[in-house]
Amino acid sequence: MMEMSDRGNGAFVRVEFIPEDNKYDNLETYRLIVDQPDTPEWWTENVVNRTKTFLREIIKRMIISSEKKCLIGGQYILTKDARIGRCVAVNVVAMSGLSKSA
Repeated sequence: MMEMSDRGNGAFVRVEFIPEDNKYDNLETYRLIVDQPDTPEWWTENVVNRTKTFLREIIKRMIISSEKKCLIGGQYILTKDARIGRCVAVNVVAMSGLSKSA
């Protein structure tokens, strides 16, 4: 993303997909927020919905709600039921409740 040119030509839209009340492990709490004053013509309701679906799928794959012997690489959100034996080169974005990582 750092190499993308931002010359105001409408090639992309800056967005944030964040949960309300820091409930990272609940997909229903995530909201799409446009992080710029105006949007290009192509930013339609259809594109907004597709973007939400796409980002929701990414978050869904990040959420761990069970016991895992090892996580290797990637970013994860650990729920209260997560039990992780070992983490190798991972970024734990959030841990909720009583999740545990050895």
